[in-house]
Amino acid sequence: MDFQEIWGQEQVVQYLRSSLEKERLAPSLILHGPEGVGKTFLALLLARNLICARGNGQACGNCSGCRKIDPPNSHHPDLRRIHPTGREIRIQQIRDLVREIQVRPLEGRRKVFLIEPADRLTTEASNALLKTLEEPPSRGAILLITPNYHSLLPTVRSRCQALRLQPLAADLVARFLITAQNLPEADAELIASITEGRIARAATFDFPRFHKRRKRLLNLLADLQGRRYGAAVLRNAEQMANSAEDLVEELDTLLLLFRDIARLVYSPGEAPIANRDLREELLKLAERFSHRAYQMVERIEETRRDLQKNVNRYLATQVLLFDLAGAGHAGDPGSGPLRRRVALPGHP
Repeated sequence: MDFQEIWGQEQVVQYLRSSLEKERLAPSLILHGPEGVGKTFLALLLARNLICARGNGQACGNCSGCRKIDPPNSHHPDLRRIHPTGREIRIQQIRDLVREIQVRPLEGRRKVFLIEPADRLTTEASNALLKTLEEPPSRGAILLITPNYHSLLPTVRSRCQALRLQPLAADLVARFLITAQNLPEADAELIASITEGRIARAATFDFPRFHKRRKRLLNLLADLQGRRYGAAVLRNAEQMANSAEDLVEELDTLLLLFRDIARLVYSPGEAPIANRDLREELLKLAERFSHRAYQMVERIEETRRDLQKNVNRYLATQVLLFDLAGAGHAGDPGSGPLRRRVALPGHP
């Protein structure tokens, strides 16, 4: 695998190729862009080029070092991947990096450190990294990977070369899926639409699982429109909150549906939507939610942010589902006293 395997990021790839060939690559880089566009894959390919014994700016793909860094795998002694301990990347992890980067590489030409996601660095950890970002040793390189570039401290951003990876056009993602994974054209086009140009997500997309989850959430929205929506809220909130990972997937899918619903509220005949195979069902929901659709998009996004703060998953889900139920009823019973009764910490 090499840079030629990167789809749709020609400008970034050209910059990296040229910089490697001229040995002018910045030693501290930030790779940023939306989730699922291939930042980690690109970082591992770059690490392989930096570590490869051939040393002419292009990994040979055959040496021991290259074989140990063959994305998505990475087991080279000169490659260190730093991830959050709990929810954060802590100062001790960065102190270890600062110490280790001074040591000569064991096998390759350089020691490479991947920090992911870099927006999880604590302020103390970020400050501990600044001097090394500004003056790393000649045999060291630091790659920060993040979907949230502006969440990094300005002092970190100013010391690094930033490269942004863009979402791809849906037709390019579909062509990748057809070419690389031999998917039928119809399935490839739908997955490309749903993943919204995020090629790494498309490449690992579990369509059968997504299809079941999406159908379950559409049934849930139907239940929330019934008279006994309160029982449906309590039952589904408990089921959804059982697993933190599953809940994130549920909210991501729900957000995808409501973004489409919001588009259809204002442009029912023309709006391009991700769930193109559900257009008729979503048009009916657009009539139901009317002007509240964009508000529900914001509420789902708010719930996702709340979950990152380690709030009670069941309570957060219950509040959201009551709000969705209220938005689908003319009398809006999901707001006011009911919302306050199940309010989250930090939510008045």
